Amino acid sequence: TDGIKNGDETDVDCGGKACGACTVGKVCNVPTDCRSNACTNNACACPKDMTIIALSTGGAYCIDSAEVSKGQYNKFITANVPVTTQTGACLTSNADFVPRGAWPPAAVNPTLAFNLGLPVHYVDWCDAFAYCKWASKQLCGTIGGGTLAAADRNTAAKSAWYNACSAQGTKTYPYGNTYSSTFCNGDGVGSAGGATDARGSGFGFSSNGDTGVYEVVTSDAVGNITAPAHAGCQGGSVGVYQMSGNVAEWEDSCDGTLASSSCAVRGGSYNAAADPAALTCASARTEVRMPAVADPDPLADIGFRCCVY
Repeated sequence: TDGIKNGDETDVDCGGKACGACTVGKVCNVPTDCRSNACTNNACACPKDMTIIALSTGGAYCIDSAEVSKGQYNKFITANVPVTTQTGACLTSNADFVPRGAWPPAAVNPTLAFNLGLPVHYVDWCDAFAYCKWASKQLCGTIGGGTLAAADRNTAAKSAWYNACSAQGTKTYPYGNTYSSTFCNGDGVGSAGGATDARGSGFGFSSNGDTGVYEVVTSDAVGNITAPAHAGCQGGSVGVYQMSGNVAEWEDSCDGTLASSSCAVRGGSYNAAADPAALTCASARTEVRMPAVADPDPLADIGFRCCVY
């Protein structure tokens, strides 16, 4: 920690055997030199299906290019991760990681591959946090890692989610400063299953519990991502999609540590009824970390994405 590249460090005070792993963009020799466990051309890079996000103060981090898909989440479910790996209120209150609706991914209407490309939803905060941990990532919170204070949710220098959506605080929506109803899915309720619109992605089917959401990735029949399926809803960085609408996204930003504490849910969803204010990068509704079952279910339109610092 002397501020000098020495010893077997690959960059200043990071990499090698004696120091912690390096952040994105730092020099590396092997993947284990990097927090991302990805070393490309001797620089720490983002893992597959993540996008590098710049900071106005210098440096960078990685964020999932799209909302976590059912195919990705199904790999987590089938890995049989013990619930005892949780901590705090999640350990004492979250009995499993199975989404409580629209699950398992349907094998029909039209295909399993189509349904695996839809975003996972009906997940509580504990499910999202556990998935990101299993995937060697973190639920997006404070840049650098850790829980984000509520007062900092719209501070680009502190919130990893907001910084990525707003292009370092310069954009109201991920695609610009003027609202458009044609770029992102902010009014998906009631859309016909499988149909496409100007945004170009197929909607889920009501028979599968997926009315309103549309594809975030093209998947194969075992959940591997084969291509983007995002159409126009891109930004605030090139290669990041669906940060406005589709499913709202949990953030590691809660007002307490209890199961009943409220946590931020970002970006609006298909339930926004095309309300511009609900679909901005700054919009942040809150939901209980583990909401009670209700009708309508507050988790129906909530998914998430992960970060790596």
